[in-house]
Amino acid sequence: MATKRLHTVQVTITKSIADGSVTASCQAIATLPEVDNTRFGVNLPLEGDGVTSLIDSAVGALKVKMAEGGHTVEDAQASED
Repeated sequence: MATKRLHTVQVTITKSIADGSVTASCQAIATLPEVDNTRFGVNLPLEGDGVTSLIDSAVGALKVKMAEGGHTVEDAQASED
C-alpha cells in the first residue's frame, strides 16, 4: 500500500450573520513519496456542533474587539430581495 504524507491542513468556516447559515471545510496538501513526491489536495466538508460552537465563539470575540472604543456593533439583517 502506498504512503500518503500529510503536510498542511487549513480549516475554513464561514457564517452569514444575516441568515445564520454556516459552511465549513477542511483542505489539506499531501504528497506521495513513492511517486516522486507528487503533491495532491484533499477537501473534506465539515459540520456539526463543534463547527457551530467554534464560529459562534469567534463571532462573539470579534464583536467584543469591534466594540472597543465605545462602538456599537450590529448584526446584518437578511435582505428582502
